[in-house]
Amino acid sequence: MKDKISITPAIPGDPDWYYSYYDKTLTVYDLETTNLVDVSTFGITDVAAVHIHPNGTCTQQSTLVDPENPISEIASNVTGLTQDMVTGQPTWAQEAMPQFVDWMQNNVMIGFNNIAFDNPGVISQNTRYGQPDTKYEDSRDVRSMYRILTQSGKGKLVDAAERYGVNPDGAHRAIFDVV
Repeated sequence: MKDKISITPAIPGDPDWYYSYYDKTLTVYDLETTNLVDVSTFGITDVAAVHIHPNGTCTQQSTLVDPENPISEIASNVTGLTQDMVTGQPTWAQEAMPQFVDWMQNNVMIGFNNIAFDNPGVISQNTRYGQPDTKYEDSRDVRSMYRILTQSGKGKLVDAAERYGVNPDGAHRAIFDVV
């Protein structure tokens, strides 16, 4: 994907404590889409991932994606993405799918509401573009963890961000949602 940036260190101090717990890269990711997953015009428009590697370094990737479907008015209002912004960008199959298939099999995948939305969205697009048998080997949902910790029935990303002192400006663009 575009915009690869390397930042060192992601984990303050000696990263050996992390390596003793994980020998896999942690990949925090988010998608923005044209609509809900179960709608026939579903497509991915924006994808971002931050990778925390076992050695303590961090990399991030972000790109717009041509969904080859129209963006609904509701999705455009939420994300600020327009059809003009994504038309002509690489498709999911061209830009993100090969990397996602690798990450799904080898990394710990982390997202906010990813169990209910992002993971099924990725699988749906992988199937659409010829990779029907992909599955997540290890996936963690931050929204579920947040709801358990706060004993809240809701658990919106903006609420979680504010609770932990993260400025929610830029919410609902993939790179801001993972950082």
